[in-house]
Amino acid sequence: MTTQRLLLGGAAAFWLVMTGLLWRAEYLDGKSGSPVPVEVVWEKLLKSPDDSQLDIMHRGKRVGGLRWSPNIIEETSDGFSKSKHARPEGMVSKTAGYRLDVMDGGVTLPDSKRRLRFGLNLNFDRDRGWRDFLLTLGQNPRLVRIESHAAAQTLRLTTSGGEVPNREAQFTFEQLRNPQQLFAGVVGAFGGSESLGLLAAQMLDTSTLKVFTSHTMQLRWEASSDWMKMGPARLRVYRLQAPLLDKHKIVITISRVGEILKVELPNDIVLLNRNLYL
Repeated sequence: MTTQRLLLGGAAAFWLVMTGLLWRAEYLDGKSGSPVPVEVVWEKLLKSPDDSQLDIMHRGKRVGGLRWSPNIIEETSDGFSKSKHARPEGMVSKTAGYRLDVMDGGVTLPDSKRRLRFGLNLNFDRDRGWRDFLLTLGQNPRLVRIESHAAAQTLRLTTSGGEVPNREAQFTFEQLRNPQQLFAGVVGAFGGSESLGLLAAQMLDTSTLKVFTSHTMQLRWEASSDWMKMGPARLRVYRLQAPLLDKHKIVITISRVGEILKVELPNDIVLLNRNLYL
């Protein structure tokens, strides 16, 4: 009888300790605002098992949408394959990189009934350094393609479709660091003279251009563990945020498995996961 009581008492003590540890991990260690390494959240985004179907809202009104689709690129004996999940244990494969696709993107432009279509393909190596990207922007019948390869250190811009002749221009990364030179080159390549483009660029506040490019090209991201209210329940989330031009900020709310739930941008633009209000 004594032995049975000791066993029951030990089991009860073990249960109490484990419950306390779980409660601490859930409510104390994950308290609002607890810092998290940005790399941890970034890896969650790239390895998310689910796509994020996002509606684009402007001042509470839906103006468009997109589908955010991350994938793991695996190297196998048969070559390379794209997968949402790592292969089952025991199968020979290794991560060769990551791929991020923004698909089915579209938004209705302000004061216009015309719709702008867009898409993005972005590839990373296994260390999450970007290798190449392709951004497409289309408004019938015109299509713009912006593509770049990290190894080549160049960016290529092409336009096609419609009655305007097709155009192509290529810029080095060094030119991208000089907004005036880039602006002049774009105007010269797509229908205007380079001198006219340079004059237009000089009419802009040079200091403002430099501040804008320095902020947008080098956003200072911070990550934290937080909570998000969904109806009567609360959901543990990550938050990524970065200041933009000192007066604004970008805030991204991400589930614990890497699904994007909400993106808050300047000018009352919000990207909202459709599952939040279905």
